[in-house]
Amino acid sequence: MFISHTPTNLPVSTANVAAESIANEASLKPRIPEAPPTNPSSNSKHSTDFSEQNKPNLLDSLIQDKTIKEQTENSGEESTSDQKDDSTPENVSQTASNVSDLDQAEQQQVAQLQARDREVRAHEAAHASVGGSLTGSPNLNFTSGPDGKRYATSGDVSIDISKVANDPSATIAKLQQVQSAALAPAQPSSQDRKVAAIASAGISDAQVELSLERLENSKQASESQSESKPEKQSDVKSDNEALNPVKALRESRALEQKIEDSGALENQSPLNQLSLIA
Repeated sequence: MFISHTPTNLPVSTANVAAESIANEASLKPRIPEAPPTNPSSNSKHSTDFSEQNKPNLLDSLIQDKTIKEQTENSGEESTSDQKDDSTPENVSQTASNVSDLDQAEQQQVAQLQARDREVRAHEAAHASVGGSLTGSPNLNFTSGPDGKRYATSGDVSIDISKVANDPSATIAKLQQVQSAALAPAQPSSQDRKVAAIASAGISDAQVELSLERLENSKQASESQSESKPEKQSDVKSDNEALNPVKALRESRALEQKIEDSGALENQSPLNQLSLIA
């Protein structure tokens, strides 16, 4: 072996063959993306916390918006209700406005119709009030005015003037009530006066019947007591002279003929039912 003390440069390889081989294989494999971190970063955590903190405020805002909407709807309903109330026909201000829209002649006509309406109603009410059960319900006839309203311009009330069978006293009381009912209004109409005259004639007839009954009763009493009480005959005679049924009957018949000639009984039932007309 030759040993030399002179340094000789020999090539020395520093490469790590195994490591480089592994690195080359790793570079050829596809790169797998990294998974997202399990724990969120401080920024994302801060953002999440901020959103959670805003949740109560958002709920309060929704509740407040709903309350405002309900109040607005209620206000709208009240306004609509007020408008409906103002548009009703019974509204006094609207009626006054309708009257004010009429010209002077129409306003005067309305005033006359109003006065006539009050007069007719009061007239028929007076008949019905005094007549009581003898009268029917008032029947009113209406006329439309320029303001669109209807006014009573005439009317009538039926009244029973029939006699009470076999009871002259009751007939007299009944026909007296008829007569009072016919003349009850402040200004009785011509028909009212005719009905009163017919009732008066019926009263006269009933008085004659009552007088005849009393005369017959007195005659029978005088015959049964003629021997025991002779002075009774003088009393009966004076009663007969005071009643004078024949004279009363003649006067009643004359009054009935006068009423018939006047036309009061036309289209009427004299002894059944008549109408009191305003």
